[in-house]
This record gives sequence, structure tokens and C-alpha cells, in this order.
Amino acid sequence: MAKKNARRSNTRRSSSSPARRGRSPATGAATPDDVTLVSTEFYQIIPGREVTIEVTTGDAQASGTSLLLNGALIPFQDNAGPQPIGSDLDRSVLNARTVVKDVNPSTNHTSVTYDLKGGPQPQQFPFSIDVSADKGRAHYLITFVFTREAL
Repeated sequence: MAKKNARRSNTRRSSSSPARRGRSPATGAATPDDVTLVSTEFYQIIPGREVTIEVTTGDAQASGTSLLLNGALIPFQDNAGPQPIGSDLDRSVLNARTVVKDVNPSTNHTSVTYDLKGGPQPQQFPFSIDVSADKGRAHYLITFVFTREAL
């Protein structure tokens, strides 16, 4: 059984919770092969400039991502490069949920990098976690808070 290990980016004013067992979306029952990583990150924006996101899954694993901007679903296509989130995003909240399925038989390690562009600096937010068993799932629940002020 693989040891659970969670890493996240070293960005300022961030918080993340340790890995925890997941729940089956269909029944709510605990699924022993699921782990969850939760984090909140801040990204400085420039008012009026479009912000884009690109989500990259590593370790030869399969994944899918959904995005909510201020509670509204925004279209996102996996493996399609940088995609627009919007502009005038000051004080907006983007919830990104990426589910990674362990399909690589040589490792239970999963990783996801979220690339944001459109602010004064592009920024990468890398995360990783090990699933507890082969074919397990890792749920990355990442909240991005957009602000025009530097934090």
C-alpha cells in the first residue's frame, strides 16, 4: 500500500488540508482508494485583462476537470491548452475540481499543475498526492481567489 503524501506550491497566503478519504459521489459512502487534497490560493489580476487557466496532469495518469466561477459553471475542455476564465475578476472565486484516476501501474503518485496567466505574472500552482491503492482516485479541490492587490 502506498504511503499518502501531499505536496502543494509554496505560494504566499495559501492554505491546504491534508489528504483525506473520499466519498463516492453516487452513494456518499467512503471509498478506500480515494484521497482528497484541498487548497486555497490567491492570484493577482489586472482589471480588464483576460485570465486563462491551463490544467496539466502528470505521472501518466488520466483526469478530468470542472470549473465554477463565482458559483457558475464555465466551459472547460481537458487537454486543450490555456482556456479563458474571464476579465474584471477582482474578488472573484474560481473553484477547480480535478479528479485523477491512477491508471499508471508503475506508481500511485498523481500530480496536477494549474497555470494561471493574465495577471502581472503568470503563476504555476503544482500539487501532488499519492493514492492509497492501484486504480484509486485523487480529488484536487482548489479554490483560486482573484484580487487586484498584491498579497
